[in-house]
Amino acid sequence: MIKKVNTFIDKYILNIFIIFLISHPILDALLGLFNNKVMLILDYIIKGLFILLSLYYVVFISKKNRKYIILLISYSILYLVINYLRLESDFIYELKVLIKVIYFPISLLFVINLFNDKEFNKKYLAIVFTVYLILILVPNILHIGNNSYEITKQGSVGFFISANMIGNTLSIIFPIFLVTFIEKDKKALLAIMTLLYIYTLLTMGTKGPLICLFIMAIYYLVKLVIYLIKNKKYLILSTSFIILLGLIIIFIKLIPNTAFYKNLIIHLEFLNIKSFKDFLTFKNIDHFIFGSRFKMLSDTFNIYIKSGLLNILFGIGYTNNGIIKTCEMDYFVLLIHQGLLGFIIIYYMYLKKLKDIFKNFKFGNIKKTTILISVILSILCAFFVGHTLDAPSVSIFVSTIIGINLKESR
Repeated sequence: MIKKVNTFIDKYILNIFIIFLISHPILDALLGLFNNKVMLILDYIIKGLFILLSLYYVVFISKKNRKYIILLISYSILYLVINYLRLESDFIYELKVLIKVIYFPISLLFVINLFNDKEFNKKYLAIVFTVYLILILVPNILHIGNNSYEITKQGSVGFFISANMIGNTLSIIFPIFLVTFIEKDKKALLAIMTLLYIYTLLTMGTKGPLICLFIMAIYYLVKLVIYLIKNKKYLILSTSFIILLGLIIIFIKLIPNTAFYKNLIIHLEFLNIKSFKDFLTFKNIDHFIFGSRFKMLSDTFNIYIKSGLLNILFGIGYTNNGIIKTCEMDYFVLLIHQGLLGFIIIYYMYLKKLKDIFKNFKFGNIKKTTILISVILSILCAFFVGHTLDAPSVSIFVSTIIGINLKESR
């Protein structure tokens, strides 16, 4: 009986994974549309079943890195016992956050093992990106989307709830989307989709995804200039420069009407910034660009350092007679709230695979470099924006792009 189950799972596991990935934007949209306990429970059940299936595949079918799974589970049990014994800790909340956090290393291990055993096509991430884009773009055009922010700032995130999580997802998948269209040589369609993507980001009103897109644009611009100069194609270089200048002028003319620009003005007015000199303080830069994340990091890190050896090893937890506000910078959140031991164990496989990707990477191939950029953007999102490695709806895509990069770098 067990052999038959293993054979069935092994045969259909890739199809199940693909369906799971493509269902993400639909599930997230339904959760945003109805936003009730029934949808939330359904979301938990589907993602919970996936992680159990992932564990089963790693331990009983793939049988690779099983020792790491044992170590991860052992740490999780010990972490929960410690928090159960803490009188000021909310055990149920700690359990919920722990599940979200360990979702990433389990899904990462599953994806790595799966991609070693099966052939995954990048086009499925392109499909996911397109579905997300449609479910943001259409509601925003019809003015029926959810607000990106609860108060003051403007913008709409379509049928979804969290602007940060959706923005992170789009940012890290877009390079894979780009490569898929380049491989199929559909440049006209890619140009249209990219313009729609830019428009969507401007209507969302968030900074993070646009900064990620800007990083990609700089890379391609530098790459293009070097190529044209090297091959002495000065006419094309001049034409490209004129086109780029025209696009910049159009962008400058249109941007004041966007939610993104209006939010920048609202934020500057809130901080009472009237000149560039006023802006150049650590407090204002932190508040304007990073949403005071560095201030919160400083506050929580001071508590962590002074909390004693046990808390340094296992963290201060996420509750202390109430929910502790985190700095929302994933790497530091994990270190402070789950301790040095938690950081090392939970991120061990992640950091190891990142090392392998960068160690084996060879510059020159634009497609492979673009795929690598998706990993770099995921690191930046996790560091500066948060809601990336500790958010299952985003971390599953981080796991997938790492799996793709490992496969491509061989």
